[in-house]
Amino acid sequence: MPFSAQLPKRLLLAKQMLNHGIEHGSRQGEFNRLYSILSLDGAVENFLNTVVVELGGDAKKAERNFSGLLAAADEAVKKETGKSLPLQTEIISFHKVRNDAQHHAIVPDPSTIQKSIVYSSDFFRESFSICFQVVIDNLHLADAISDKDLREILVAAEDESKKNYEHSMMAAAYAFALLKSKIGESEGGRRKPRTSVGYRIHDIRNALLFKDGKERAGFELGELLESLVSETEYLTDKIESLSLGANIQEFNYFRKKAPHVLMMMDKSPRWNLTGQKYDENDCRRAFNFVYNLVLAWEGGLPGLK
Repeated sequence: MPFSAQLPKRLLLAKQMLNHGIEHGSRQGEFNRLYSILSLDGAVENFLNTVVVELGGDAKKAERNFSGLLAAADEAVKKETGKSLPLQTEIISFHKVRNDAQHHAIVPDPSTIQKSIVYSSDFFRESFSICFQVVIDNLHLADAISDKDLREILVAAEDESKKNYEHSMMAAAYAFALLKSKIGESEGGRRKPRTSVGYRIHDIRNALLFKDGKERAGFELGELLESLVSETEYLTDKIESLSLGANIQEFNYFRKKAPHVLMMMDKSPRWNLTGQKYDENDCRRAFNFVYNLVLAWEGGLPGLK
């Protein structure tokens, strides 16, 4: 059966919801656990509806309730492929957890969230392949980004998050720096992109250190200028991120964890690595922060594009 042109977008949306559910499930606190189970379950429901639409399932049965939706999707898959949807018992179990959370304010415990993450991840990995012959790891969230440069960098961040955590964080930081540069360009030249200014300050400081023997004065001036540049860039980054709808906690987390990148005049990055140790959750959180900013920017928020 030929699939519709909307299928890639539908699958990307399901994977995006799964991704956010996994991210919040790795964090502390009741709110994050609630957000996680709602996102995971929403991702599954979104996918099951996609199966019904794309494979010609029983729409009336699918509209009754979750059990009807799952049955309609499974029947459509069996008719098309001869196979059943995997992990149905597990999917039903964490849908009940979601109902308790949404309708009765019962917050799932951390172990339940971790089981739900495993079940939903395995469900998607198998179901994407069975239903649509798609390898989920080959479907990049960054494919939704129009800008070619940002898309390629964030695809690299996704891929490296499973192999080299530092490289993934570096790619996310590079994408953030490039986004800032592009925002500056899209403002019609009212503000020059902050590129090599930090390194020019270093040069000024070094020159002053050895001019007329005024080492101490030169050092203090250089330190003052570097601090000024650092604080100015931090505030500007914060303003730009908030204007794109960023959560202030996520901005602070990203600034603390991610490597700092200075964009040179030729758009090449110069790194200031922090020496921190990262894990897959750090990579996912950093990626999501930058990814959401890029999507907001491409959406044409007032005054930005």
